[in-house]
Amino acid sequence: MRKKGLKRLLALGLSLCVCFSTSVHAEEANQIKVECTQEGDAAQDVSLEEVSEDKLSDLYEEIVRVEDAPEYVPNKMERSYDGTEYSVTNVLGGPAAYAADDNTDPNNAYLAVNGNTVQGTLTQTGEARWYGFILEQTSKISIMVQTYTDVDADLYVFKLNQETGELIFIGGSLSEGMGVQEYCGGIVDAGIYYFAITACEGSGAYAFAYFASQDMNYEPNDTLSTAATVGVNSTVTGIIDTPFDMDYYKFTLESPVIMNISVDVGGYQYDILDVDPNADIYKISTKENLYRLSAGTHYFRVYSKDHTYDSSKTYTLTFNKIANIANDPVSTLFMVNESAKIVFQSDANGKHMYVNGNEVDIGFTYNEDFSTSAGSRVYNISLTHVDSLRAILFSREAADMNQDSLTSKDDTYVDIPTTVFYESGTKGTGEKNLNVLQLSLVSDKGDEFYGINCYCTGAYINDYMLANLNWATIFINPNTGKTIDIYYYNYFYDKIGGAQNKLKFTVEEKRNCKHLYAYKDGYYPEEW
Repeated sequence: MRKKGLKRLLALGLSLCVCFSTSVHAEEANQIKVECTQEGDAAQDVSLEEVSEDKLSDLYEEIVRVEDAPEYVPNKMERSYDGTEYSVTNVLGGPAAYAADDNTDPNNAYLAVNGNTVQGTLTQTGEARWYGFILEQTSKISIMVQTYTDVDADLYVFKLNQETGELIFIGGSLSEGMGVQEYCGGIVDAGIYYFAITACEGSGAYAFAYFASQDMNYEPNDTLSTAATVGVNSTVTGIIDTPFDMDYYKFTLESPVIMNISVDVGGYQYDILDVDPNADIYKISTKENLYRLSAGTHYFRVYSKDHTYDSSKTYTLTFNKIANIANDPVSTLFMVNESAKIVFQSDANGKHMYVNGNEVDIGFTYNEDFSTSAGSRVYNISLTHVDSLRAILFSREAADMNQDSLTSKDDTYVDIPTTVFYESGTKGTGEKNLNVLQLSLVSDKGDEFYGINCYCTGAYINDYMLANLNWATIFINPNTGKTIDIYYYNYFYDKIGGAQNKLKFTVEEKRNCKHLYAYKDGYYPEEW
């Protein structure tokens, strides 16, 4: 984490002191305001404008992406196969083959053993050395050939037509150049296969290794261009099955997200590749595997750096997209609840507020007339946006506001951003049974954005209340960013009560909220 950003946020957290006074009576209009002042040395030389300019790079660690990603590219065809036809009469690996002095004819092909390295010599230009293998089931095969610098060799792979004895060319690696590696790989069906290492020019020694495995998930994905597409909520299990195996994966994001990425690759190398110049990644938590990923295509690679491998061991990559976020350069503070799939973000002042990428829209109205012959009951309750609106981000400020509340209940009505499971509310907008954002709001300038205008007369005179507030705690649907209910102060739930005025929610999800900024009593947690 960058110290510059930490000091600014810390100073801001200490500079906010709440002076909160309340007096609500049934017969008179009331104005309840929160005033923010600065106290103590911590507030010196700190302005809201200065803090709000912090960038992601000021606050979080940018993940280094590998720019140069050398890879083994299989099946290069820089030359054309000349169409030579081959057929065999001997059984691969039978006595006749091994009785021959050499394997320059496919009838004398040597049986290649999975995982073994074999050496040989090409004695003249045009000479071929033949080998073969038998597969009992569909498999991924890999053949790597390395020659000395005095020979340019090609690799040809054939499948045997067991009815006719014909060898059918299916691919290979035909690269130009003396001493150039030849690498052929892919997924093939069960059957009998032959391959020839041929001297196109020169003569000299060579070595090859042949591998076959049943690890075909996401294959072929051995190069950047064949990277396997995976989901943003998926667990990838793979195997490094050869010394030169490289497994590439990718996913594309249409908007920035917060994601949990968990990597268990044992002794293998795991890289994030610098392919898309706009696809940056920041680690936003020092304790959790939480990352901010920008829009774009993100590439990942697993391989053996020292060419050691164990085909019996698997590696695991787990991608868990928590939520979309807004692409707002100043909204760099996050509250993340992974299990609830909710992310709140704002700038360091609590402004520029978003939830799951949706701009927070506090707009809310309740207008009803329930007047009877016994008296008037006219309700006009509304939340309206004001430019000075901001979220309560710091627990110290929330605690100060809770010390002087409208009721004598013990609940914490003002809180830093958190989540609850909202079951229902008779005076809400009708949504039920969903995880929601609980957000406490205040106006720095005392602008009154919450109006409670309930005109009651006659038999209902005790229900009369006029209040214009510059604070409120509300529930927000993370899928829309809109207010679905008012938690506190709520005229119907907190004052009137009764069976017709019920709010039901549970707070178990609060414990899963992670605030990735200096929220606790104005001090930075050592880890979060």
